[in-house]
Amino acid sequence: DMSRGLGDVYKRQTFTYTTTDGTTESAAATVTILVDTFPVVRWASAASGNWTDPSNWDPARVPGADDKALIDQPGDFTVTVPSGFTQVAALEMKGAPTLDLAGHLRVRQIGRIDAGANLIMRGLLDTFTSGQILLECPVDWNGGRFLGTGITTQRNITTINNGGTSQSVTLRNEGIVNWSGTGSLFFLDTTTVINAPGAQWNVPGDRRVFNQATGGHRFINAGSLRKTGGSGELSFGHLGSFESTGTIEVVSGQLTLNRPKVSLAGGTVDLPVGTGLVMVGSESHVIENTTFTSTDGLLRVQGGSLTVRNLTEWDGRIERSGATIVFTDSMSFRGFVDSLSSLGGRSLQQPARCAGGGRVANLLAQEEISLGGD
Repeated sequence: DMSRGLGDVYKRQTFTYTTTDGTTESAAATVTILVDTFPVVRWASAASGNWTDPSNWDPARVPGADDKALIDQPGDFTVTVPSGFTQVAALEMKGAPTLDLAGHLRVRQIGRIDAGANLIMRGLLDTFTSGQILLECPVDWNGGRFLGTGITTQRNITTINNGGTSQSVTLRNEGIVNWSGTGSLFFLDTTTVINAPGAQWNVPGDRRVFNQATGGHRFINAGSLRKTGGSGELSFGHLGSFESTGTIEVVSGQLTLNRPKVSLAGGTVDLPVGTGLVMVGSESHVIENTTFTSTDGLLRVQGGSLTVRNLTEWDGRIERSGATIVFTDSMSFRGFVDSLSSLGGRSLQQPARCAGGGRVANLLAQEEISLGGD
């Protein structure tokens, strides 16, 4: 019944004991026992080489599906996983080595790469059916693919240099993602990407997250998602859902959510002048309990419906095309609202007003509206 934590390549058992001389009992002490449950095959020297060369390992064999691969030699060297398939039960990397992954490496149960090491993702890192990999190291995501139905957690800095692919796996970012390259990210099968509380996902230009078929793919932002450059789009296309309880900041261009179901609940959104939040598709979207630090930008809904709860003012432009937008609270519009009407229900479920030059075109309202502007 020994337990194993995230990224813990050992099983552990902890117990507490006291001693006594028959009269006085000592303070309690705790002992933790670490058990290496896999046969260990260790990288033999602090020299660079290929994973598939038996002479690089001790004992002199390539670690297999039931082994733990241990790379802990001191020094700066590179272990290259060449093209082809290899698998281990567990992976542990310590010190300052670099794992250059060009082939397909499957970690069947548990893996951990410590903060001093580096990972270059050009190939496939596979969690198999329920494996867990903890990456405390910097990651150079350079066109590679995260694969499997397990969980991969990143706690350092991931740099997306040439796009990449995530297939079925749950990717959890607890550090910083810098999307510096121009390649796209592709989600396949049932990928879930989690930007955890306190984590950052920084996009300095126009980029695309895309799925080749609609499905159960999810992007969950509980941290900070920032688009800081580019006059075009950061686009999430054909996902199952886009969910945010964290911070969304659009400094330049627009955030386009093209056919995921959108839920913004309890977080913060910043849309300054010249930026936009665009929802496209037939889905039913919700914005509720969300703090907008700036509403000077564009909110556009193309198809489907959007229900807005607990929002009381909008300073920028609101547009809809073939969509229903429902405001459930008293609203103050200071910008331009185009076609504020609904065929399936009331657009304005509480009294609203135009203030500070606000304008409404093609209005159909079933509640009171005060025209303080045009």
